Amino acid sequence: MNPTLPFINQALALASDAVALSEPNPRVGCVITDAAGKILGIGHTQKAGSPHAEIMALHDAAKNGHSVRDATAYVTLEPCSHHGRTGPCCDALIAAGIKKVVASIADPNPLVSGQGFRTPPGSRR
Repeated sequence: MNPTLPFINQALALASDAVALSEPNPRVGCVITDAAGKILGIGHTQKAGSPHAEIMALHDAAKNGHSVRDATAYVTLEPCSHHGRTGPCCDALIAAGIKKVVASIADPNPLVSGQGFRTPPGSRR
């Protein structure tokens, strides 16, 4: 079995918690794990203008006293890379020290569409 599958499936289940909450934003779930597969934080997209799934998972990890440095984020949708009502999730993941992002699909939104996966100049990736 693919070792990422359980975490992506959990992220998908978390995304379902955002149904009727996140519109017009997509329903997204995020699970952050350490290298051993221990779950550090989880989250889903909140109402429009509020934190996205990745930010909620980062907050959850911090609330539980977990460092996410060198962790992996499993997300149901490519992290956003543009400024809207909230800041870019890809920037927040990088700033937190996330080492790897695994996403179910690329974001079809032309404001993102692959930009959330790009390695920024000067990053440690």
